[in-house]
Amino acid sequence: DANRYVISNKGDFIQYFVRSGSYFNDGKLQDAGVLLGTSIFTQLMLMRNIKIRQYIRFSYTKQFNRLATDALTINNPFGLRYFNSDSLLGDQRISLHTETFFFINYKLLGFKFAPFMFGDVALLKPENQKFSKSGLYYGLGGGVRIRNENLVFNTVEMRLVYFPRKTEGNNSFKLTLAANIRFRYNSNYVKAPDIIQLNNDDANNIY
Repeated sequence: DANRYVISNKGDFIQYFVRSGSYFNDGKLQDAGVLLGTSIFTQLMLMRNIKIRQYIRFSYTKQFNRLATDALTINNPFGLRYFNSDSLLGDQRISLHTETFFFINYKLLGFKFAPFMFGDVALLKPENQKFSKSGLYYGLGGGVRIRNENLVFNTVEMRLVYFPRKTEGNNSFKLTLAANIRFRYNSNYVKAPDIIQLNNDDANNIY
C-alpha cells in the first residue's frame, strides 16, 4: 500500500496511490488484486471574483484468481459515491470522479457558502466474462457547503445525487446532509498489517 504526494510548480496537489496483495499457494497466486490511480486538487482559479478549485480522481482495479476475498463492487469510494446497490459484482473496475468547487465572496449573517457540482463514472466488468460485457454506471449532482466560524459546528454539506441508470436496491435520487466536513490527506502511516482493501477506504487515505 503506497502513496506519493506531490505539489506542482503551479500549486496543484497530486496523489499517486497503489495497493496490491496476494496469497501464494502450491506455486500459484490466489486472491490477487491491484488498485492504482491518482487524485488531483488543482490550484485556486479566479473568475469574476469567484475562486474555483477542481478535484479529479482516476482509479483502476483488477482481481486475479479470486477464491475467498470479496468481488469488486461500485458502491464505494472507488466506484460511485453514495451508490447503495451491492448486487453488482465484477473482477475489473475503472472509475473517474470529478468535482468543481466554487468559493463565493459573500456572507449572510456570518455564513459563507461554497456551491459545487460533480460527476462520477464507473465501468465494471462481470467476473469471468469478456470486457465487452462491462456495464457503465454514473452519477451526477451538486450541492452546497455552509460554514460559520462563529458557531460550534464546522462545515455543513448538503448534496443531491442523481443516478440515471436504475439498479436493484438503489434509488435514482439521493439527498445527503453531513456536518463537520473535513478534507485532508492521510498523515497516519503506521497501522496494523491487514488484507489489501479494494472496495473501501476506511483510513481515509484517498479523498
